[in-house]
Amino acid sequence: PQGSSPETMKTLTGFTFRKHASLDTDSFEMVSPSHPVVKYWKGSEKQEPFRPGFSVTDSDAEELVRLAGNTVVAVRKNDWGTSVYSLIAPSAELLRGVCNFAGVHLYTESGDVLRANESFLMIHAVSEGEKVIRLPRPRGVLNLNTGNVLPASDSVRLSMKQGETVILQLL
Repeated sequence: PQGSSPETMKTLTGFTFRKHASLDTDSFEMVSPSHPVVKYWKGSEKQEPFRPGFSVTDSDAEELVRLAGNTVVAVRKNDWGTSVYSLIAPSAELLRGVCNFAGVHLYTESGDVLRANESFLMIHAVSEGEKVIRLPRPRGVLNLNTGNVLPASDSVRLSMKQGETVILQLL
């Protein structure tokens, strides 16, 4: 199959689809709000209509979000793995949910900018408040901003102001 068709979409994702000339974005409905894929997603701002739009019609798919009665976010187990489909643009919240569902380690749920490797972790606060950083395994931590050493733990708590950046060395 070629082009923008339900057959091409099925080849790509494993789902069966219906193609719509246009899908308006006024009425998103959470069907499974506690599912890991959508648990962080707060809904969507009004967007331009999807032209074309594809909705899932697969009876083997787990429906997560509807738009005007059509399934627009879904999960499906296939022989080759699990597929997640979203007509909705991938916001940070939606991607965080997909990563969580796939078993990817999430250092934080706060939406702050975070970069980490085996030896260092940097967090930049996009909002003021307590930041809880979950480490993949217990580590001692040296706060390079303050010089404070924290004992080995699998989490670090920081009180941060908006715009503040903290760099931690993982010991």
